[in-house]
Formats: sequence, C-alpha cells, structure tokens
Amino acid sequence: MDKEFAICIPTYERSDRLMGLGQHTLAYIGDSLNNNIFLFVRDKEEEAYLKVAEKYGVGLVTIPDSVDGIKGTRDEILRWAIGFDIDKLIMIDDDLRLDYKPNPKKYIRMVDGKYFNQMIYALMFHCEKDVPVVGITARQFSDSKITPYQVDTRIIQVFCLHVPTIKAEDIWFSQFDIPFMTDYAFVLTMLQKGHHNICLNKYCRDDNSQTPGGCSGVRTVELASKSAVRLSKMLPGIVTPYVKTTGTWDEPRVNVRISWKKAFKEKEN
Repeated sequence: MDKEFAICIPTYERSDRLMGLGQHTLAYIGDSLNNNIFLFVRDKEEEAYLKVAEKYGVGLVTIPDSVDGIKGTRDEILRWAIGFDIDKLIMIDDDLRLDYKPNPKKYIRMVDGKYFNQMIYALMFHCEKDVPVVGITARQFSDSKITPYQVDTRIIQVFCLHVPTIKAEDIWFSQFDIPFMTDYAFVLTMLQKGHHNICLNKYCRDDNSQTPGGCSGVRTVELASKSAVRLSKMLPGIVTPYVKTTGTWDEPRVNVRISWKKAFKEKEN
C-alpha cells in the first residue's frame, strides 16, 4: 500500500448487493488503484465480504460489531489511516452512482475505472494542509454549476481528507451528540476552525436513499428530525431547521438549510 493515500469504503449488510451488477461504488473502480482500496466491515460480516474483496481485488479491514453506526465507522477508518501514517484519506459511500462531467451539461458514467482514477487524483491534487476536506458535487442541479469547483460548501458521501490536519485538529465524527448528520457537523466544524474546503464540479455523485443495508435499518424520521434540530442548536444562524415533506419519506420531518460560506471563520494565528 502506498502511504500517500488510501481509498476506504464503509459497508454494512450489502455484500450480496456489491456482488451484483447494479448501482454501487465498486462497479466504477479499475485495477490500477486496487492496492489502495479497502472495504471496512463488521467482524460478523467478514466471511460474507471476503468474496466481495476477492471479486474486486481490494483489501478488507474488519472493525468491532459494537462500533456505533456510520459515525463510529468513519472514526475507525480515520484511526486506521492515522495509524498507518496515511497522508490523504478518501472515504466513499458504498452505494453511489458516479459520473464524470467534462462540461456542465454532459454526464459520462465511470464504467471502466478511467474516470474513477481521474477523480481520485483530482481529489488528492486539491487536498492539502490549507484545504483539508475535498469532495464532489451532487448530481442534482449540477448542470448549472459552470465553475470547476466551489469553495466552502456541502461535502457528503465522497470525502478526501488531509489526515495530518484532521489529526492536529482532533476532530471526529462521533464527537457530535447527534444520531445522523455527523458528516455535516464534521465539515462545518472544520470550516469553523478556519479550514476551507473544495467541492469539485467535474464529478458528481448520487445514491438511492434508504437502500437496504447501511444506515437504512436504523435511520428513522424521528432520529433524522432529532439530528436536524440538534445541529441547528449547535450552530444557530448557520444551520436553520425547516419542515420537509418530500424526498426519502412521505411523512413530514425536520431538515436543515446551511449557510456554508457563513460557517467559515478565519483561523486564529
């Protein structure tokens, strides 16, 4: 493994899905980066995921069954990266659709590994001490984004983290007292600490909400609403709660609007 970077994919109860040909992140990888790609799975699922790792020629790392959800899993990945002195950590959700966008109106599916590799190197190129969090844009509304990237904005599902900076700031996904939206809290906290982020517009991501496995079994309307309210109380004036009635669930729940650029604070010398 090249310690310059690692690509880590947390996954839970989706081994059969990842063995198939449907929409999932592993469908986009090529062969050249395989030595740097690792699946992170619970101990109890090691046997089920061994066949997945073998099929795609990637590594497999197990974490305790007691780890607390996706926020705990992300922290386990971060600790692993720190332990191996990884410089840049790319964390990618397991159920994504990924497209390359040579221009705002054109979408090319990453089918042969070429564009996936290009995306990884683009993420790492922009990720550095002064910009320790880099991601890619959402597919929705991406045809209106004409600049190569945006600064100080939302980043979820695909993260490239400058590990030495994250370690120095001692920021963890589990430190926030919320069941979900810890990715929002993490990115917002880094902005509050004076670290810019960059979101690349030449690549986009999309997922199927509440796909079986992952967080779908424990994410509920009540917990999602509780997370939104708590996040808004953590950062009043930056995070604004509102009632949403469309999307993942038919029933109303609390969601958030976030002033990402307003969240950034100049770092104190």
